[in-house]
Amino acid sequence: MTIEQDFQKILDKYLEAERLQRRLMDIDQWRIVAEHSGLPVRKFFDTISVLLTRKFIAGELPFEFCRWIITDLEKAATRGILDKWLDEFGIFDSVYVAFNAEDFFALTADPIEKYVRPMLVEILEEQAKQ
Repeated sequence: MTIEQDFQKILDKYLEAERLQRRLMDIDQWRIVAEHSGLPVRKFFDTISVLLTRKFIAGELPFEFCRWIITDLEKAATRGILDKWLDEFGIFDSVYVAFNAEDFFALTADPIEKYVRPMLVEILEEQAKQ
């Protein structure tokens, strides 16, 4: 199974939880997928954040849903669930900041379209150059 397939399985669990109007923080599932991927922790977080961003930009997932997932991922990272601290700033961190930028611009008209989406598009463009 690829990381994309594992990611989709977890997304499906989040979508079901949302449908049932429940909050899910499935840190254990993120740990399993991270270990299964065989990727270094930084690469895993960066890859998942890029996949999530692409789905948001493509209109496949709504903003609040993506923000929920990126926040759970951040909790998994900072609580040491994956037994490694992310000690360098990377794509994941940029995506996390972008999804939370709405908080800083909440008083402006449509902060998601005006600030968040352009930040995420720029992150994807920069990532594609690497």
